[in-house]
Amino acid sequence: MLTVALHDDLWLAYSTENAALAKAWKGSVNFDGAVYTTVHGPQPSSLGDNWLVSTTDNPWRIVRGGQESQPEVQYRGHEFKDGQVWIKYELLLDGGATITIKEQPEYHSNDYGQTGLQRTFVTENVPDGAQVVLLTQYASLPTAGNLHTDGEWLNQTTENSGNTRMANIVVDGQLALKSNGTTSLRSLFTAKPSIKNENKVAGAEEE
Repeated sequence: MLTVALHDDLWLAYSTENAALAKAWKGSVNFDGAVYTTVHGPQPSSLGDNWLVSTTDNPWRIVRGGQESQPEVQYRGHEFKDGQVWIKYELLLDGGATITIKEQPEYHSNDYGQTGLQRTFVTENVPDGAQVVLLTQYASLPTAGNLHTDGEWLNQTTENSGNTRMANIVVDGQLALKSNGTTSLRSLFTAKPSIKNENKVAGAEEE
């Protein structure tokens, strides 16, 4: 896992195995394990409830001629430019072609102080007639309109799993990224994360 601390209210975990955003949460990280505390066995764990948790191991798809395929994915590390992190992936296609994707995650907010996540994707070397599609699962949204993109939704479902006190819109969809271009995906979350964190740390206080 790659852990990205964007703000006190927004931490991210990316799977380096599948080049995927695994979850976003409000809180911090318990840095446990041999590297940090010399204790063997435990691993670092997130502290705080989750804004979103992905339910898809490999979220990347390629659509060509109306046919969908799942490419092999390679994580290619990350770098910092002008104080912002860029995460790099490669999608390996049949026939030897390689699509390059760079993602920049960033915290953003509005006049009401809502916590938000801005994800910017840059695709390169996309063959003619091919679309790069990202399977996305977002939760902790006040309304479906709190998830914006300049890409194309190929499919999208919404569900309200909240209550009378606070809505919790869950969006599950297939987002086509712009070929050899830049695509933005921006969300603004509810006042509190909607997905409880099951990690328990001795001595930690719950909010």
